[in-house]
Amino acid sequence: MIGVSAKNLKTIKSGQQLIFIDDSGDPGLKLNRMASRYFVITCVVFDDCVCAEEASATIKRLKHDLNIKQTTEFHFKSDSHKRRLQFFEGTKRINYRVRAIVVDKKHFNAPAKMDADNFYKFIIKEVLDKYKDMKTARVYLDGGGGRNYRKRTVSYFRKSLNKTGRKMSDFKFVDSETDNLIQLADMVAGAIRKKYNTNKDDYYKLFKKKIENLWEYTEN
Repeated sequence: MIGVSAKNLKTIKSGQQLIFIDDSGDPGLKLNRMASRYFVITCVVFDDCVCAEEASATIKRLKHDLNIKQTTEFHFKSDSHKRRLQFFEGTKRINYRVRAIVVDKKHFNAPAKMDADNFYKFIIKEVLDKYKDMKTARVYLDGGGGRNYRKRTVSYFRKSLNKTGRKMSDFKFVDSETDNLIQLADMVAGAIRKKYNTNKDDYYKLFKKKIENLWEYTEN
């Protein structure tokens, strides 16, 4: 499944986009305290739930073929080089699009009161704001935190995006351990940040044709 129940999938309108969001790096802004220089937010976009379900099934088969338990999560940070290559080779036929934003915090002057949490939400809002052709969409975000945190975050995005006319019909947090498509977003985000950190594209080149937009965000 893709983070929603079979019953809820029936409520998704034909042609309604599904957007799975994950990040790479950390949202800390103090580089002198070991925060990552680059922070990446990636949107993996499916044009309808059929494409999303087919993608999830492909990743499920890949785990089976690699003799990996279905409960094992593909996770860029913890996976080996070999596992990463297997993942991108095994998912290259999936029909999805990528929109991502890369923040070089070395050249980002954050407002004085901006903390890691607000920075994280701000950058996600930025990448969705740039999604000018977004129709009503269902957005799924990898996330933890308590119930109050999730409630405040959803409220923030709805208020920020709905006023632009690009309404979110649904915005949910999902568990990356059980959601193959959030795992896909994680792997793509990690590969993009890896390219910026090392200037090597050994993973990036395997899916770069799927990248629709990649923005480099700086605020001097």
